[in-house]
Amino acid sequence: MKKKYILGFVVFILGCQNANHQSLDRKITVNPSLKLSYSIIGSEEKPALAVIGNLISSVSLKEVLIKEQFDFARIECDKLNEFKPYAYLKVKDEKRKTNTFQSDFLLKICPEDDANSEHCVKNIEDFRNRIKTNLSCEVVFGGMTKSKIIISNRFKIDKNQILNAEEYALE
Repeated sequence: MKKKYILGFVVFILGCQNANHQSLDRKITVNPSLKLSYSIIGSEEKPALAVIGNLISSVSLKEVLIKEQFDFARIECDKLNEFKPYAYLKVKDEKRKTNTFQSDFLLKICPEDDANSEHCVKNIEDFRNRIKTNLSCEVVFGGMTKSKIIISNRFKIDKNQILNAEEYALE
């Protein structure tokens, strides 16, 4: 009997794990804003540097997130050596401007699979030193019980945008 519970639990866990991203039927075209800024986020004990920007789309990412019942939205970029740039995408605070939608993002560079601020890049000089090429990124939605799904085209964040980012004080 105990083996059946263990086997059932293992099958359940394996069913929840999906390393491969699925894709939305129709990709949403997104573009990052031209101007980026940066700020230190986190606590005094665990500070991390975040590059702040906007992602612009012609479709409401908030509506897709809610309609498809996803729990999170983020930007995932290609790996930089042992570090991986990723961004928390604030689609629930999305703003509509004429025919576009803008969502803020906070981009951090942390060791791959370790979003703990303790090990993330902590200053702008180190951040800039790690950015040797343009970042190739895409928007990913996911949830606790849903597989991650790629919802956007691949887009680039130009390294010069990051190199020229200005300091910004978060409210």
